Formats: sequence, C-alpha cells, structure tokens
Amino acid sequence: MSTLIRVLVLLLCVLLVNAGKAQSQIPSQPQPLVSMLIKDASAVIKPGPRPTYIAELAKLGIIADLSGGTTHQKLTFKQLMKYSVLLMSDYTFVHGQPGYDADELAMLLDRYMQEGGSILYIGTRRMNYVNEHDKTNQWLEKHGAQFRWATIEDPEHSYTNLPESPHQRKGVIYTTNIAKHPLTEGVKTLFFRTQIFRTPYLRPLTVSDDWTVLVRTMPTANIIECTREAPKVTIKTRPETAVQEASPLLAVRQVGKGRLALLGHDPGPFIYNLGQPAIGAICSENGDGIRKPDWLPLLRNLAVWLSEPARQTGVPGSTLAKVDIQFRSDWGTRHPIDWDKPDIAWGDEEINRLFGVHSPAWSIQTWRDMAAGKYKPMRILVGARTQLSGGKGSVEDWKQAALKAGYVGVVFREDILSLTRKQWEDFQDQCRAATDDHFVAFPGQQYKEWEGNQFMRFNWNINWHNKNRLTEDGKAVREQLDFFFDQRTKSGGVGLPANFPMLVKGNPAPWWSYRAYDAFPVAVYQDGERIEDNLAQWEQLIDRIEYVSPMAVHLLDDPVQVARASDEFNLYLLAPDVKHLRTDPTWNLRAVGLGRPNNASTYVSNGPVIEAFLPLAVNRTTLGASGVHGSYQWQLLIRARSEFPIARVEVWAGSEMIRCYRPNSTKVHQVMDEVHDRQRGVWLKIVDSQGREAYTTSTNSHDKMFYLQWCADHCNQLGAGMGVDENGDPSGFGIATHVRLKFSGGTGPGASHDDAKRYIPWGTDTGIPSLGLQATVELHTKQGKMPRKNEDLIPDMRMKHNNRTTWITRQVVNHVARRDIYLGKHATKPYDKKYFCSWGAYFKLEDLKGMQVTHDDLDFHRDANEPAFQWVNGNILFNTSTDLEKSKTWNLELGRSDWLGDIKGWRVNGTILGDYEQVTKTLGKGGYFSFANPLGNGTIFALDDTFTVHRIVRKDGSASCIFYGNNLGAKQYATG
Repeated sequence: MSTLIRVLVLLLCVLLVNAGKAQSQIPSQPQPLVSMLIKDASAVIKPGPRPTYIAELAKLGIIADLSGGTTHQKLTFKQLMKYSVLLMSDYTFVHGQPGYDADELAMLLDRYMQEGGSILYIGTRRMNYVNEHDKTNQWLEKHGAQFRWATIEDPEHSYTNLPESPHQRKGVIYTTNIAKHPLTEGVKTLFFRTQIFRTPYLRPLTVSDDWTVLVRTMPTANIIECTREAPKVTIKTRPETAVQEASPLLAVRQVGKGRLALLGHDPGPFIYNLGQPAIGAICSENGDGIRKPDWLPLLRNLAVWLSEPARQTGVPGSTLAKVDIQFRSDWGTRHPIDWDKPDIAWGDEEINRLFGVHSPAWSIQTWRDMAAGKYKPMRILVGARTQLSGGKGSVEDWKQAALKAGYVGVVFREDILSLTRKQWEDFQDQCRAATDDHFVAFPGQQYKEWEGNQFMRFNWNINWHNKNRLTEDGKAVREQLDFFFDQRTKSGGVGLPANFPMLVKGNPAPWWSYRAYDAFPVAVYQDGERIEDNLAQWEQLIDRIEYVSPMAVHLLDDPVQVARASDEFNLYLLAPDVKHLRTDPTWNLRAVGLGRPNNASTYVSNGPVIEAFLPLAVNRTTLGASGVHGSYQWQLLIRARSEFPIARVEVWAGSEMIRCYRPNSTKVHQVMDEVHDRQRGVWLKIVDSQGREAYTTSTNSHDKMFYLQWCADHCNQLGAGMGVDENGDPSGFGIATHVRLKFSGGTGPGASHDDAKRYIPWGTDTGIPSLGLQATVELHTKQGKMPRKNEDLIPDMRMKHNNRTTWITRQVVNHVARRDIYLGKHATKPYDKKYFCSWGAYFKLEDLKGMQVTHDDLDFHRDANEPAFQWVNGNILFNTSTDLEKSKTWNLELGRSDWLGDIKGWRVNGTILGDYEQVTKTLGKGGYFSFANPLGNGTIFALDDTFTVHRIVRKDGSASCIFYGNNLGAKQYATG
C-alpha cells in the first residue's frame, strides 16, 4: 500500500472517530416520545409565560399539551383521541368554572381507556375538599381502587431539616419500599409531602388483586384518618384511628385496551413544580441531601408504559414527533385573530375565555341570549318612600302607581334608623307580598353615616343590623363597611345588597371618596326636578375601572309623583321577563346585578334601550406583541334600539370618546374593535334623534404593558410590569424584592415577577409573596423605563374587607381611625383600642386633629386628588406637639390580618413562634415575618429598623391575628 493511501486511510479513520464522538455529544430526547394531554393545567387565574414543567417533561420524552389553560375547556372524546396519555390532578373540579358532571366524565374516561388510551392520575390538589375525593372514589370503585381520606406519618423515615422557605409547610417522608418491576428499574427512593390542608397532601390507596402495587410506605408508617369537615377550610387528623402498616401509594392496572396509574398526592411537587426551586425540589430532584429521589426516571417509565397500547395501535394518536402545542389558548395565542369570525357563534370555551379574569359570565346561555337581543328592559323606580318613615302611601299604593306609569318594579328607601326591627320585618313582608311574576318590590333603606353622607341600599332581603355598627345615639352608621358586609352571611341566602350614595354633590364627602358601593347616581331628582347631574364624575370612576353601574334616583314621597318620574332617567334591569328577576338565582348574586364587571345587566335611560354591551376578546390583549397582528386588539358587541332614529352610538374610555357611530336607524347591532393603549374602564352612551340618552358600562381594556396581579380574588392586588419576550410569550418586568436572600435558603427570588413566582409552590393561593411587600415596579414604555431609578412604591395592605376598591388617593388625609377614642365601649376586640390605620381612606372614623398623613401614588394618567390604582409612601405631619404615650398609640398600623386558624409554623426571622405566644417583635431592616394562612401563605418584609410585628393569640390557641407597621415608640413629637 502506498504511503499516500496509508495517509488517506488514517485521515478517514480519524474523521470517522471524531464524527462518532460528535454524534454522541448531540443531546437527544428519550425514545419513544409520549404524547400527553394535561387535563388540569392551571392553578391560578392569570396570564403567564410558558410553565417550566412543559420543558422538563419534554426532557423525559413526554410532549405535553394543555387541555384549556385557565378556563379548562371541557374534555371531548375527539380531543382525547389525539393523545396516548391523559394526566389528571382533579376529577370533576374545574378552577373558576362550572365543574364536570361526574357520571358523564366517568363515561368519557372509561371509553378512552377502552379504546387504548391511558390515564395517569396524580391528585387531588390540596386546595380541594372531601367532596372531590368522594367523587373520584365513585369513579374508581368500578376499577377496584379507593383513596383513603387519611394522611401518613412516619417519624423514622422523615426529612425534618428542610430548606427555609416562607411558602412551605413542613412534613416530608421517604420510602424505599419499592416493588421489583420493570417500571421501577433503577428506582430506589421516593419522597412525599405529608401535610394536610383542605385535602391530605398524600392519601394511601386500597386496591383489588387486579392492581400491581409499585410503591408502598415503609412498615413503620402510621395511617391516620382525617376529619371530613367540608366545606371547612382546613381538616384535622384523628389520632385515635392511627394504624401502622405498609400502605400502597402507587399502583397500576390494565383497563380495556388502555391502562390506569394512581398516585394520591398533591400534583405540585411531581408535575407542576418541575424545574423550579419551589419547596426545595425535594420530591423531584434534591431529596434530603443524603438520598436522591428517583421520581423523574419513574415518571418516564410510567409514561412509556402507559402510552404503549396507543403507540402499538396508533389509536389514540401516537407521537413520533413533537406535537404542535397551543399554549393557554384561553389567553390568546401568537396566531392572528380572525376578526371576521361570527363572534356570537363562538364555542362555549371561547365565551368562558372572555370572562376568566375577574367576573365569570352568568352562564353561557345568558351571554348568547343577551348578544342575540333576547333580554328586555325592566324599568325600575328607585327612591320611593312610604308612609312608614315619612312618605305617603303603602307598598300596594306605590305598586299600582308604578304599574300605571310603565314600571315593573320599585326600590323603596325607608329611613332604617328611625324604624324598629318589627317595623322593618313587617315592611319586608309587605314587599314580598307585592312581588309576583309581573312586579318586583325591593325593600330598600336610606341611612346616614357618621360624616353625614346619605346612602341607599336594597336587596331581596336585608336582615336587621347590628346596633354596634351605629353611633352611640343610634342616628348614624359608624362602621359603614361592617354595616354593609354583615349582610354577606345574614341575608337569607341572597348576595350582598346594592349599595350606593343617595346623593353626590349633596354629600360632604368628595365624589371619589366612597367605599363599598355598586352604583353611582348620575341623575338625582327631587319633587320632579333634577337636583344633581353626576355624569362627569361617573365617567372618571369608570376611567379608573370602578365597576359601578349608573343609577338614577327619584326622591319621591308621594305615589302621585310617579307619573312624572317615568319620563326622566330611570334604572333598567335586563332580563327575559319579570319572573326571571324573581326566580333565576343569578339575580341573587351580589348587588342585584349592579356593579358587575363584564356583565352589563343594568343601564339608565330616559328613552333609548340598551340590549347588550358585551366584551369580545378583551383578555387577549394582555398577551399583545406589537409585531403580531390582532394580538393587542379587543372587541365590544353593542345592541341598542329606540322608537326614534339613533343619532349617535358613543363608546367612551373614561372621559375620552374612542368611537362614535351615526347609524340614523332605530336599531343598532354593532361589533367594534380597538387597539388598546392603557387600562381603563369603558362605557356606552346612546343618543337618539330626540336628544334622549342611555348609559351603561360593563368592561375594561387592559394596558398592554401593565396588569394587576389578582390572587383568586380574595388577596390584595400588586402590580407587575407586563411585556412579551422574543417568542411572544408574556413576561413580567416588575416586582423586585429588597431582600433577595430571604427566599428559598438564600437563592431568590430575582428582580422580576416571573422569577419570584417560581419560588411559590404550585397551587399556593397567591400570585407572589406580596403581603406587606415593598417593591420596585418597572414598566418599559416608549419613553423609557418607569418609574425613575430607585423610586420605591409600597402597596397599601390595610384590607380587613377586600373588594375592588383597593386603592387610595393622593390627598392630605385628616381622617384616621382612632379606635382608642371612637370605638370606646363598643370595641368588639380588646386590641381595637390600641391602633389607628395609617392611610385612613378605607376606615375613616374620626377627625385626627393631632396630625396629617400625606402620601403619594404611582399614577401615570391621573392628577392629584383623584383616585387611581397606586402604591403609596407616606409622611406624618404633626400639627401640634403630640405625646404618643399619652394617647396610647402603640403602632402606625400599615396592615393586619383577619383571625387565622392555622397558627403553626409562624416565624420571625426564621425562628418559629410558639402556638400560644403573644409577641411584639421589631424585625430590623431586612428581617421578615412569615405565616401560614388558610387562604395562602404570607410574608412581611421589614424595610427599616422600626418595622414591628405584633401577634395576638386567642386564649385557647385556636387562632391568631397579626398587625404590622412602624413602631413610633412612646415619645413626644414636636409640631411639624
């Protein structure tokens, strides 16, 4: 062989060897690929980026798709047949939407398995109740399996030295009791969380001989039954039932042509927290530092085994390549919106999607009927006063006068504080007697609160009030919020009353300074004359997304005045007929249809009829990327009519008109689309050729770069910057904590909302650890970053009762709740006498002459002395020399919790507090206080050396309440 040939052969060998090395270095997904549909894909209602677990599952060769994102589109057999495996973590429960029918779902799942599909059940979520557990067992009974309503303790095989994290419940066990089986090859150790909440985190199994048990507890484990106290928030163990046994935890079997695998564990650690540092990734990656968990290889083995029947037959659809994933279709996609699509004909899941953020549709059929113009105007007279409290005529007299004038209902305004309990209850009986399928008589109340502001409220039933809510002379309401919210549980099965200021200009409070109201009187009449025109003020409230319905009030004291009122502005309720108002349970929801975002079920008019004002595709806007056509658009559907030609159809965003149509016809059916520019409320104005007008509101358009973080509607709002990444997915730019090292053992969170969110376990009922959190909110705009560098903004967290009015105003506050003086002997709790609320706009009970509290806000659109969504910093200006020791003022209170039943595991700077400990702790700058809350955990960070936490515990240790703020100390403050 020549030298040249030898050289060529040698080079070829080198190339082949290097090529082999290069090929071996190319990462590849495990084969075969498994197509999986995740039925219960989202734990919270909000948009967000692609979840980490999707990518982590892909590393295991599991190509996962989501069934419906936050609105959970209902499963169909056609949809299931596209996938080899269905992953379930709930059964009938659907977050934020009506659940499945248990029998129908069972038939669907069984049919899927009979055809070769397989199911991996990892659940139930710890946020669910025992009724979901029972429904799951009803389905599993036919397959020879049951989950036990019990938890597991195993002190000999527990991991107790967990990494510190404020959002973590302690309780982890491990097991090495794993059967020898092809599915468990290489699986030696598994970790499980064993706490209890509404559901046990880990539930043991009982199975028939048809099942193969793969994993059991260690023989030293104690199985302890739990109380069945649904709908109580938390359950408890029953120690007397403890039994020591090696109980089944994970089992599999064949069902039809398909297969079924069961693991009774909260799905977070095993699916939804994959790839995240939440709870230390103990169950999936890290273990206890001595033993590593083998969950990921077990999950891979399970997925391949479960998908085997489908992959062999091709039915359901096997996956040979990555499937096309449409992520969270209910929040919009990166595909253009077809604006010519007939929106009224949208599928149910599309309609659900329109209402997913804050206000669900009353029902799919309601939306369709309103869009089709099937809901009719029901004219209601608001403000009649009978002979009971200073007016004339009986309920029946007013009914006959109203019917004659074309009304189908009357809202009365009896002076409730001048009546006895028997008088009021007899009056409500008269209203019920006057209500039938053709007329509704609403018992309503007129009352004055301690500042002299006149209010009204009405409902189908209003129970007698607590006298402790009144001033000492009983002539005014002192605790207006409690006066309102007391009806939440006392009103005979109906919702909260419709509450609104009876006057605006005639009340001493400024128009923007009310709380707990659902309507706003744009027109007020007395003796047939209009005494107030408050349309401009209502516009400003809608601009700030106050969901207050327009109201027309007629202060009438004589039935003979009714005829004249019928030609003026009046309130209209939209319903198929009068009987619907009385019998359909949707009208028993809060405020009799008033103040409901995204549902224009009421309007005011002196002529034109508004049949529908509905949002279309509003919530898609939050995902907008400027380079994607349609992704930042929204639509409204408008239906209106008048006996005279309609001259103008005006759509307003607050005080700015954004559309004006001139149809010159008696009927209007219009779908408008718009590119939004900021978050603000939208309202509708109809004007006919006679100059008569109608107003309503129902929805808001969201600023593309900004959204409010909702925590399942019962936590407080905290803002986050909002944008999109290079892939078009939503991305948060805001919320950077000043105590980065206090999370997850010193590793986070980072300086963005999405980073912070990664440290919170899946299903935790909070979007971010926001309670008392000082944050830097950074918005990226065309003008650059806002706010300015190092500008810190603090949320006002003083929310005893949470409703939509969670913002305050840029103003000088001179009304502060001095509980020590004003409540006096009426204080329902001893500690009420020690505190006053710093910002006062929510609880303003008395003039505080000694000091003024000033605070600023973050407000991109508003001027001073006007409300907006905002975060506040504050200063106290002492008008006179003030001795805080003398006035018994302990704390400048920034916030407090309600009584929390779960008081175990509360920590100050990492040191656990005793169950019965009543404590005052100055945290020190950078310190933190973490606590367990039945509705979600909380963490409060100290940003200066005077920040103090005060905890009070009931004598029996059953519950605690916390206060937090700046301890001013027992000292004198000089003027200024």
